[in-house]
Amino acid sequence: MDKSDLILQDRLTTIYEDFIQHLDDKVAAIRELWRNARSGGCDSTEIRQLQDLVLQLEIQSVPFNLFLIADKAHKLGNFLTFISHGKKHLPDVHRQQTDLLIKSLESTVSSSTDNPKQLPRTRRWEPTTITPEIDNKTPRIFILDTTRLWAVQLTEQLQLRYRPQVFSNYHSLVQAASNNFPELIITDTPLLDNKSLQSHQTGTHSQSFTSNVPIIFVARNNNLETRLLAVRSGATDFYTLPLVVDKIVNKVEELMTGVSKDPFRIMIIDNDEPMARFYAMVLGREGMNVTIIDKPRRTLELLADSRPELILINLSMPLFTGLELTRIIRQEENFAGIAIIFLSTESNYTTHLSAITSGGDDVITIPVEPDYLVATISSRVSRARTLNSINHNLFTALRELENQQFALNQHAIVSITNINGTIIYVNNKLCEISGYTNDELIGKDHSILNSAFHNMEFFQAMWSTIRQGKVWQGEVCNRKKNGDVYWVKMTIVPFIDEQSRPYQYVSINSDITAKKFIERDLLEARDLAINASQAKSDFLSKISHELRTPLNAVLGFSQLLESSKEQTLTDVQSQYISEIHNAGNHLLHLINEVLDLSRIEANQLHTESIYIPLTPFLDECIALILPITKQKHIEIFTPYRNNDDIFVMADPLRLKQVMVNLLSNAVKYNKLSGTISINVCENNTDMIVIEVTDSGSGISDEHLESIFQPFTRLPQHRKEEGVGIGLALAKRLTELMGGRIGVRSSVGKGSTFWIEIPSTELETNAILKTPDVEALPKIPVPARKAPTTVLYIEDNDTNLLLVKQLLAERTNIQLLHAYTVKSGLESALAHHPDIILMDLDLPDMSGFEGIKLLKNHSTLEATPVIAVSAYADQENIGRASQLGFVEYITKPMDINNFLAKIDKYSK
Repeated sequence: MDKSDLILQDRLTTIYEDFIQHLDDKVAAIRELWRNARSGGCDSTEIRQLQDLVLQLEIQSVPFNLFLIADKAHKLGNFLTFISHGKKHLPDVHRQQTDLLIKSLESTVSSSTDNPKQLPRTRRWEPTTITPEIDNKTPRIFILDTTRLWAVQLTEQLQLRYRPQVFSNYHSLVQAASNNFPELIITDTPLLDNKSLQSHQTGTHSQSFTSNVPIIFVARNNNLETRLLAVRSGATDFYTLPLVVDKIVNKVEELMTGVSKDPFRIMIIDNDEPMARFYAMVLGREGMNVTIIDKPRRTLELLADSRPELILINLSMPLFTGLELTRIIRQEENFAGIAIIFLSTESNYTTHLSAITSGGDDVITIPVEPDYLVATISSRVSRARTLNSINHNLFTALRELENQQFALNQHAIVSITNINGTIIYVNNKLCEISGYTNDELIGKDHSILNSAFHNMEFFQAMWSTIRQGKVWQGEVCNRKKNGDVYWVKMTIVPFIDEQSRPYQYVSINSDITAKKFIERDLLEARDLAINASQAKSDFLSKISHELRTPLNAVLGFSQLLESSKEQTLTDVQSQYISEIHNAGNHLLHLINEVLDLSRIEANQLHTESIYIPLTPFLDECIALILPITKQKHIEIFTPYRNNDDIFVMADPLRLKQVMVNLLSNAVKYNKLSGTISINVCENNTDMIVIEVTDSGSGISDEHLESIFQPFTRLPQHRKEEGVGIGLALAKRLTELMGGRIGVRSSVGKGSTFWIEIPSTELETNAILKTPDVEALPKIPVPARKAPTTVLYIEDNDTNLLLVKQLLAERTNIQLLHAYTVKSGLESALAHHPDIILMDLDLPDMSGFEGIKLLKNHSTLEATPVIAVSAYADQENIGRASQLGFVEYITKPMDINNFLAKIDKYSK
């Protein structure tokens, strides 16, 4: 600093010190002039002279940063201006208000001169250099976020208008504040908790933290202890996590500018215009919007337009009192939420009590200190806004609940009971469905609707659940007033009090009567379908039994005649027997297919899956149809033999049934000297495709979709034997094994039937061993060393005769016979046979019951019992095995198979 600057600095310091030294004199002059004016009747000339002194003090205080003194002088000067244009003789209240303002000015000046630390310069004053850059600088905001979680989003919003700086610990904030002090602090940590801060509590930083800088406190908890810490830290505002960023940004702007984004709306009703204008000036300087009504008759009219949040009413007005005006305002429901503060020159208790009971919220005695007026109104409006916001939220929530209840009542059946189960509320839906009126249900319990469908345990479980405060759900059958029943899907929600105990039960129900009736009808239909299916199965099983029994004689005796060595048949006789045998086999095949199809439809046919080497398996299938191919001179091509390492996962018995059907059809519907080709290929879906291609007449497109339907035959094939079951059964069996079946055909060129079967990799320990068909040994007639006794329990003489003829060639076998289980048991106990043959359909009891009787005797326990029956289904075969039958021979019998079983268990 050069010499000229030092000289200027000294002169300015001298002026400042001189101003401070004579400050008390200036205020004393103001007091003296007011005293003279007051005692002399407050002449307007004297008032103007007083105004000049006050204005001079205001102007002189600003350059020295004595803003509090300047503010007090400004308010006094404005009030003098308002009253100088009034009546010639001032009212007492104007004199009292002027006294109060001058006294407030004296107090401020005295405080400033007695406590020089509060002045901006205590030892040596330096002028403040005001530049546009400093005037327009961006406010600095310190944010202390010890969690490092919530400050990021807030900073993004604040940095648009401010300079936010984030700190993660208190020490770094204090250090930064020593260089560049903030205009506002947002913190989640109590500032007074730090020992270093407490030790400097009287120093510059502590004084600045707790007094000069607004503090916004952010907390995780909203309890009293946390709020107390915030208050002791000097916090002016308190927010809890998670933050609503917009609210804090609005609060920051309000603190930084001193103006709320939504200024308080104040109405002053006073016929004393100078006083009203003075109050409006004081409140307006604090950013409030003020409306003055000097003609109280227009109050209701202007209230609707201004929508004030608080009304200042003078209690003493000439036409009607403030109490009367308040009662008029409170009569309007729309104005019930407006806070009302009375201005009264009286300070007695009775007056204030009357004001409060008339609808007022507070009473301010005038004259009033401007700061007190501002503080009272600000706090009152802030609380009113909070209450209004709560009320608005409650009203909104109530309206939403009403809308939800309305919507619920349109759909659901609702009732509410108390803790004892007494009905206290029902909606119209319950009345409509039950037939009871509201009055008939209120005060009763739900037993009035009890249909007696549910047992006591049902309701005990329900009450046990809801008394524990848990939600119960279930389906309930109720009874209407007219006796009809209806079903509801019920949800009972307990309402819980502060002690976590239920105090009400709300039942919300949906009418499911139609659904329950549909379910009942479906169950009845299902039962009917099951019964029908079972009846169908039983019928087919019975028919099968009745057909197999005579077929046993037809096929058995035809086989005996064919293999007889004692009688020589002519060629014509041999041809007749062959035709009888073929017709019997065809009928047996047809019976088996019908039964299989029936079992599939009733879900009674089950398959197994094992690994099958495909090449030898197809060889075996081809061997079975070779005899009929020779009759039509059909040539078979087997390109599948080029793939020896292909395996499929399937049921060998059912897959053979499908393949033999396709191969038989390829022969049956082929032309003379035609061809058949069997090929195998793999597709891209882990499936093996087996194709059977013939050179027959082909199938037209219109019939391709229908040929897999049961009992469907093509017009050109009517002359061929069959009833159209084979392909339908092949389709069902293929699908049971997880595959598909289809056909490609061209009329006049032939057809290709294909099936897809799941493939599998080779696992040698699980391969189905398929014998060489050509190498199958013939069953020899063994030579026996000792005689064998066979007991045959059978009530059909024809079947008995057939078995006698079959065993006649076995000279070592002695055949015993019984018609019933009872007589058979007696014979077995008497003769101790080596083998027992037993029919399952006997007159006194079934063979299943008979074997139990036989096995109950220790002497017969080890005797092999063979079932001989026309029931060829797997259910009976499995049951027989479980009960102890060692073999199961189905009728009609295959002679070689029957004799092999006898030889197996002979001595």
